Amino acid sequence: MVAQSAYKVFPLVKYKNKKDTFEAYFLNMQFILIYNCLVDLNRSAQYLKQIEMNLNLTPQSYTLYNNYPNPFNPATVIKYSLPEDSWVIVKVYNVIGQLIKTLINSDQSTGDHRVVFDGSNQSSGVYFAVLKAQSLDGKQAYTAVKKMLLK
Repeated sequence: MVAQSAYKVFPLVKYKNKKDTFEAYFLNMQFILIYNCLVDLNRSAQYLKQIEMNLNLTPQSYTLYNNYPNPFNPATVIKYSLPEDSWVIVKVYNVIGQLIKTLINSDQSTGDHRVVFDGSNQSSGVYFAVLKAQSLDGKQAYTAVKKMLLK
């Protein structure tokens, strides 16, 4: 688990291409964090110095995000966040409620997670990603459903 930061963190941008992915965060109105480099916005985005910062990027709630890409063919990424260590089940169903595949059925640590659904053996149509999560202490439970379109 990461330590608490003196900065309040605001998501700024996500960049993704075939080779790499990075996320940038606003730290305040003057600085942003990209990779682990602090950038001063008042100095024409010059890198001040390479630093190691322990930011609290722990999710504050359970969340199932929309899959990406959507519509997809043949594969898509399902992203979800866990605010604490939890038992997680991620399943995909077709439009008539038949289970297509169980993607995850295990305990997972706090943070953001991704799983890939490969629909190459499925027909085009609407599918549903279902996330069920139960905190390991049994105090919190979460269920969410997102619609996905396979073209």
